[in-house]
Amino acid sequence: MITAADEGLHLEDRDPAKNWMENFCFFGFDEAADAGFLIHMKNRPNEGIVEFRLAIKVGAQTSIYGVVHPINGTFTYPDFQFRCIEPERHWTLKGQGRGWPLEAVGKVIGIPAKGDAPLEFELELDWTATIEALDWKVIFDESTSAPGGAHYDQGGRFAGTLRIGDNTIKVDGMGYRDHSWGPRNFLQMKYARFIGFVSEDMKTYFDGHILDHGDRKVGFSYTVEDGVGQLAARPEYEVLEGEDWDYGYRKVAITVGETRYIAHTLWDFAMPLVPERYLSNVAMARIELPGGRKGFGIVERGRLFGEEELAGWIAAAENPQMPV
Repeated sequence: MITAADEGLHLEDRDPAKNWMENFCFFGFDEAADAGFLIHMKNRPNEGIVEFRLAIKVGAQTSIYGVVHPINGTFTYPDFQFRCIEPERHWTLKGQGRGWPLEAVGKVIGIPAKGDAPLEFELELDWTATIEALDWKVIFDESTSAPGGAHYDQGGRFAGTLRIGDNTIKVDGMGYRDHSWGPRNFLQMKYARFIGFVSEDMKTYFDGHILDHGDRKVGFSYTVEDGVGQLAARPEYEVLEGEDWDYGYRKVAITVGETRYIAHTLWDFAMPLVPERYLSNVAMARIELPGGRKGFGIVERGRLFGEEELAGWIAAAENPQMPV
């Protein structure tokens, strides 16, 4: 059960001796409008900073933004403002600034770009839960979870406005959010996959993980059907269209026992976590469920990266190139 205290910040719980962080992530997609967004707030209290990552899509246009602020222990910063209206039920999200097209900076978000960004953006959204949050404590305890710490996620809907330049649209679509805090040790994982989604009729909630530690693979799937949760074995993961690499998968099958889900990529990008040398490839996806039902969620593929890749992303951020 998620409480009002869970919905706040937990920076006082930090462990100065560990790579401690607290993340809030909201995202969603309106398929009819071909529009979506992601906002990722990463608090690093041991370093005294907060990192913001944003990506907005309005039709063929995209605007991405990365910035680092001194941490202030709140949800209010010059370019982003979050507000919890009702715990576990209702948030408002606001953001404004100037960004670059996703292709101009190497198709990654989060590394602050230099120069005068050409695309003014703005978002003002209501995020409303459609199903109870899934607390990972019901799945496994802190000692067995990876990368560790407290964690819950939730399906919902979002509505409001997205703007890139002069293009402002009304949006209303399915969304997802994630909140975690605690120590993180991504170097323990060689590769990781996460699949999370909620059905449109709100009857099915699914979380699946596959963690590759190099010498062994672990994982689980957890399904909530009509309010009843069940822990199952590691899901099987198969790329049906595209490549099993960065930005590669267009259609993926996730199989648990006799049940098979199909994820169709709607929009994808990558988020490098620079200190951890960990790259999170995120694909927002429409989900096909048995019986002709539909849902929304993400298919995430995480991996470690090296210095050469990082140098390329930094070079792209230092000299953004507008697509022709």
